[in-house]
Amino acid sequence: MKKITLVIPVFNEANCIEVFYRAVSLAISKNTEFNFHFLFVDDGSSDESFEIISKMTRANQDISCIKLTRNFGKEAAIIAALSSLNTDAAIVIDCDLQHPPSLIENFIEQWKGGYLVVCGVRVTNDGSSMVRKIGSFIFYKLMNSVSNIALKKGVTDFCLIDRKVIQEIIKFSESNRLFRDILHWMGFKTAYVDFHAPDRSGGSSSFYFRSLISLGINGITSFSLFPLRMIGWFGVVLSLISGVLFLVMLFDKFLFNYNHFAPISYVIVVNTFFIGLLGMSMGLMAIYIGNIYTDVRKRPLYIVEDQI
Repeated sequence: MKKITLVIPVFNEANCIEVFYRAVSLAISKNTEFNFHFLFVDDGSSDESFEIISKMTRANQDISCIKLTRNFGKEAAIIAALSSLNTDAAIVIDCDLQHPPSLIENFIEQWKGGYLVVCGVRVTNDGSSMVRKIGSFIFYKLMNSVSNIALKKGVTDFCLIDRKVIQEIIKFSESNRLFRDILHWMGFKTAYVDFHAPDRSGGSSSFYFRSLISLGINGITSFSLFPLRMIGWFGVVLSLISGVLFLVMLFDKFLFNYNHFAPISYVIVVNTFFIGLLGMSMGLMAIYIGNIYTDVRKRPLYIVEDQI
């Protein structure tokens, strides 16, 4: 019988864990085709999360847990789980029940239909503030504009990934990574399932606005050299504008014998021109730094999906 492992990152979720386990167990109870296993990853919780999971592991054979020494972040927790798995597929799901367990069967059907990746797409979110919605909108717009991957708006970490995909993900060696971005960068056949995210089953989110900003910056800088190249383009534009303006000033004074510009204006324009040249030089250096950064990450040059 094939095995599906549910990967559940946990950080201070003591109020949700038991409710989550009952809800998911009920959702998969009628599926006798697969052997399901729950793998909780305690990401340095300061509440009783690990004690609750430990108690559950002693009472249920389908539960195991990885405890991290401190809070390394959700991305690291997911990779820690995937690196330890021997399974046919993994389903990454949050413990707060904002990822509906009822979609698990839908994910499995898509997987059986040939998709190696099945991602949940959050269409609406009851517990999301206006600030978070605006931040999410800006993030997806920026990612799709400046990076070399196309993220579907609302795509989440709630996903099913095949064994082949897991084997490729754990090869990535970079420290700052965004799981969902890497998943889409790899290019495996992907299906999307829309869902409505209800409010949390308990507690409050530990994912603050500062965390969202950090996540967005990591996502953009990990998959795009645009921020580096922008320095060079800024220098080009600045030099062009100041250069043209300086020519206009010279024509005004020496060709037409006008004095529309004060002497200090010439100094300012010339300084601006050289600042632009400096920006272009920094942009050129940024290209080299970007190439070094790309090589240091040691991402695979290609990924083989199948071989006949």
